[in-house]
Amino acid sequence: MNIYHDYKTDACPEQHQFQVKKLTEQFGLPLSVAESSNELIGFASAKLNDLEEVEISFYYKNGVSQSEIQPFLEQQAKSTFNSTFNSGPEAGKKLKQSSQRLVEWLNKCS
Repeated sequence: MNIYHDYKTDACPEQHQFQVKKLTEQFGLPLSVAESSNELIGFASAKLNDLEEVEISFYYKNGVSQSEIQPFLEQQAKSTFNSTFNSGPEAGKKLKQSSQRLVEWLNKCS
């Protein structure tokens, strides 16, 4: 979650000065991670965009070469998504429900 929060803070620092760091549905459902020396350096997360289409977003630890790990993250995320949700007509609905449950749980635990 720190990588995600760092990304959001860097994108809009003025909106995050005094806020409690709560996740929203925009966090999505993480489907793949990249590690180096047992440290999380990036992850790919699936979510629905404004057109209700599945979109994969990538988040990286500061200083990580994105071009080196994004192909791995993307391939793994697509594979995980397809095997979990079967890419059928209900895939988007299932993704949204799973994402909502994860975000609610993480916010309760933090």
